[in-house]
Amino acid sequence: MACMVALDWKFAFTSAGERDLRALDVPIRKRVVEKLEWFRDNFSLVILESLGSEWRGYFKLRVGD
Repeated sequence: MACMVALDWKFAFTSAGERDLRALDVPIRKRVVEKLEWFRDNFSLVILESLGSEWRGYFKLRVGD
């Protein structure tokens, strides 16, 4: 018997990330936050793109075109 468990995802910002987010223009900041919320709610639909070199183990997410 297969069992599926729904996971609740969340994200957190470092102090530097919060500072960077606050520095964005309001419309851009809103787009970033909306995309992060979408990502959190739809994680199973996301295809992650791996980074290389010193960023191995990290993934790229895009906001916008």
